[in-house]
Amino acid sequence: RVYYHEHMRRLHKELGRTLVGLEVGALHHPAPVPFSLVNMTYADSTDSSGLRMKYPEVNANEFAAAHIVTDAETLTKVDDASYDVLIESHLLEHTRHFLLALQNGLRVLKEGGLYFIMLPNMCTTFDRFR
Repeated sequence: RVYYHEHMRRLHKELGRTLVGLEVGALHHPAPVPFSLVNMTYADSTDSSGLRMKYPEVNANEFAAAHIVTDAETLTKVDDASYDVLIESHLLEHTRHFLLALQNGLRVLKEGGLYFIMLPNMCTTFDRFR
């Protein structure tokens, strides 16, 4: 069971409707979400053909189809206050300006929305001694 499901259930109950969610940079590992509670949209830096060229080692059928093509730091193609849930899993450590990415993540969330950020544990990554 994923820890953030309970938060989604609480917000779903509070609002009394299906939540609208966005995951940025899911690639071929979208976060597991309770689809009965959240209608997910996926955003990435390029479309499926661009992802296939950038990551030829990944089976093309495994990519989460990007509904929105936008920069992860600016989210320029995403309207303000348009999502109840925002998920960024192992994304921020790849950005040049992570504070800008955080600021724009907050911008696209509706008031009271949920922002889930997953980051690697630097004690266990391959480059931990850098």
